[in-house]
Amino acid sequence: MLLSLYIQLLVLSLVTSGLYLILKGISRLTMKYFHAVWHYRTYLFIFSFFIVPYHYILNLWGFGWIREIKKKVETVPGIPFTSFKKAGTLPLIEYLPEQQKIKWWIIIVNAIPFFLLAGTVFFLLMIIVRNWKLHYQLIIGCRAAADMKYTKILHDCKEELGIRQNLPVYISEAKTSPFLYGICRPRIVLPDIEFSDKELHFTFMHELTHWKRRDTLIKGILLLINAIHWYNPLAYMLRKDIDRYCELSCDEKVVASLDKQERIDYCELILSVLCSVASEGVLSAFSSKGKYLERRINMIIDGKKLNKGYSRRIAAVTITLSLAFLGMVTAYAANYKQPIKAGEQFRIKASALREPDALQPPYSEESFMTELLEYDKGLHIYRYDGKWVRTIDDRYVWSSKPAGGVKVLASGEPDIWGKPVDIKVVRNEKTNKIEGLIEMTDSQRLEAESSISK
Repeated sequence: MLLSLYIQLLVLSLVTSGLYLILKGISRLTMKYFHAVWHYRTYLFIFSFFIVPYHYILNLWGFGWIREIKKKVETVPGIPFTSFKKAGTLPLIEYLPEQQKIKWWIIIVNAIPFFLLAGTVFFLLMIIVRNWKLHYQLIIGCRAAADMKYTKILHDCKEELGIRQNLPVYISEAKTSPFLYGICRPRIVLPDIEFSDKELHFTFMHELTHWKRRDTLIKGILLLINAIHWYNPLAYMLRKDIDRYCELSCDEKVVASLDKQERIDYCELILSVLCSVASEGVLSAFSSKGKYLERRINMIIDGKKLNKGYSRRIAAVTITLSLAFLGMVTAYAANYKQPIKAGEQFRIKASALREPDALQPPYSEESFMTELLEYDKGLHIYRYDGKWVRTIDDRYVWSSKPAGGVKVLASGEPDIWGKPVDIKVVRNEKTNKIEGLIEMTDSQRLEAESSISK
């Protein structure tokens, strides 16, 4: 169960990484023609592929051509279970030397999910500790803003954005840039420096825009998803890019109605705040990373040059939908399992290969069943690929007659334990080696049963 879940997550991780690299590769071009908010939303959508199995949507649309590709890739009719030699009427397993190593691989593979889960728990603990330290520092080193101009300007900004939520303002004694803290009980934290009325207006508009868009909640969700994919370095890079485009799109929203001079004033505010906290190396909404800062300033000043023509909108939507479709198709193809059809062979699971002493004489029917099927201890039935096995036909084990030997494993209504299946063991006519299993139709099962009574 856990291994299957992490296999699914690994597929989603690889697909998302590929989509991110594609989008990253064309980012220089898209930044010239598309707004920052498009980048922010598109990167968020790509990040959601880490956890949301969008490819299941394709199941509703019946993508037969994907199934055909998958079927052609897996053309192997069956993997030999093992080599058999006849010992009276019972088979004796002859194991190859390399099969001895399979049990170590099984142990390692089964241990991987627990290792990844432990990494997720450690990641979450680090987040909790970091946020607790930040909360403690805010309690110790912050005071409520007493100046009435903070309250008045904040009220005006909230009215302008249509926000009714109470967001208190705190002044931090530590050198920090302005930031919004908290999800359920938000507060705006400002550095202990002198702000003009216009600078306060810009600062509050920026932080309130974050709150209105629920950016703090989104960042928290991204952290949780990153905790699941902690082993993927591209997950960190993608989350970092989302943070940057979040700030760029927020700036874009704030300065949308400003003229050229007001945009310059906004940029001067960013630079002045950075100069005041530069000694602390603070990186947040007013980040000072060289190229990123240059891009941010240019976007603020020249943002109006990006028009909203239909051609650019169509191009933006086309790129987003193309990436989404590519991701869904890739994940769908990677996760697709060819349905078992009557008369069609399928592979025996590698976990069926066990230690050499698993099937030593005296040979029993139960041990044979254990090697081929999965035993449900709760219901006391055998399963294969999720279906409960009603009968199994193997002339080599249960009957010396060439016609076949049918073993009834469980009886009941067709839906009592889910969908039932009747299986026939396929053996090589010369070596009696198991080559695969066939799901029998009802008519084939009845024919096999009737051949025994003749």
